[in-house]
Amino acid sequence: MKNILIVFICILSSQVLSKSKEPHYWGIGFGYRNARIPYTSDDKYVSDIIPLFYYKRGDFELDGLSARGKLIKHEKWRANLYTTYRFFDIPKEFQNEVRGSAFDYGLEFQFIHNTFWQSNAQILVDSSTRPYINFETKAGFSWKSLFFEPFAYAQIRSTEFNNRYYGYNGTAKPGSGYEVGAGVETTIHIHRDFNLLAHAKVSTLDNHTASTDAISSQVNTETFLGIAFLSDRLHKSNAIEFPKRKKLKSKEFIRAAYTKATPSNLSDILSFHTATDEYNNDMVSLAYGIPLSDTFMGGDIPVYLLPNYVRHLKSEVQGYSNEYVIAVKIFIPFNWPTKWRLGLAEGISYVDEITYIEEIDIAGKGYRDSKFMNYLDFSIDFNLEKFGLKHSWAGLLIHHRSSIFESSSVFGRIKGGSNYLGLYIQQEL
Repeated sequence: MKNILIVFICILSSQVLSKSKEPHYWGIGFGYRNARIPYTSDDKYVSDIIPLFYYKRGDFELDGLSARGKLIKHEKWRANLYTTYRFFDIPKEFQNEVRGSAFDYGLEFQFIHNTFWQSNAQILVDSSTRPYINFETKAGFSWKSLFFEPFAYAQIRSTEFNNRYYGYNGTAKPGSGYEVGAGVETTIHIHRDFNLLAHAKVSTLDNHTASTDAISSQVNTETFLGIAFLSDRLHKSNAIEFPKRKKLKSKEFIRAAYTKATPSNLSDILSFHTATDEYNNDMVSLAYGIPLSDTFMGGDIPVYLLPNYVRHLKSEVQGYSNEYVIAVKIFIPFNWPTKWRLGLAEGISYVDEITYIEEIDIAGKGYRDSKFMNYLDFSIDFNLEKFGLKHSWAGLLIHHRSSIFESSSVFGRIKGGSNYLGLYIQQEL
């Protein structure tokens, strides 16, 4: 899982090249995905809770569960580094152990036909370098509070890829194959930043793959319904030029934190009933706040993109390990009697080694652990201007990793995670 580290670096690079200005667009959302299971199974459908992230600044873009960074840009075409999440739609009971869903990566070529219509070609591989190719064409249209994007695609799969994912891991060997499909994505603007998202797709497998014993359904469907907070509901427009961006009042910041592990769950921590980890596992972290907006839902609530590097420290039960986080964070200000803020962040987290506190929690519930998880960040801080440090803040932080109560194959279909509680200093730049 090097993809999240690449995304991490691209975000920081894009900010350096576009300092102090708002991004072209940003957003965060989640929703419910339901897909037909193509394999021979008693279960016909599988569902997921899916997180979504949107961000474009300069030549880097997050778009739902995919990311791209420009390599070459021409008036009518672009070449990008590209990664996207691929779902492996098997019954829920097998998803924790099998883990076929993952981020694939490769090259993307975008062809801009006009303001509304573009075509893409992607050459991708999975984590074991099994290759496949996507061809897609789509058009974006808006009408009043509605934006919709019809699309059609074809996917050509290598023998290695098709045998792994459509031979159901060796139960059949269909050889190379393909899939064709079409669908529509829709965004409905409700109020200010708040939007409804909807997605529907129908696809069909080639006859040879569909005739194997592993496959029971040649024609398959996928639907999605969710919500999102988007700075621009037309963010999926294929326009090459975006509106002029304004300079933000919110400042970049650096946050340094020290936190200690606790076996307590999140509800216990928020109700001030916190137990101590007997092995004193701890970590240090460094986060960089990138301003996205000075307002949220019409209020004076600044919004930040928050790349965060975490170093888990060595103890008698674990070694050193690294964690990479990408999140969106808001700060809600209030005065009492000095300046205070409540902070909340939501994002994704990847660790290169599972920490002791997380391993004990998950293994004790009978799950296989996951390095990739949902991330939450809760904080409360106060301004240090009375100490002559107007642009500095000090506060308490909760660092939380979890997998949304078994509801998502994206995070390994797990119930459990880890919590850390500690202090931080935040300095505006």
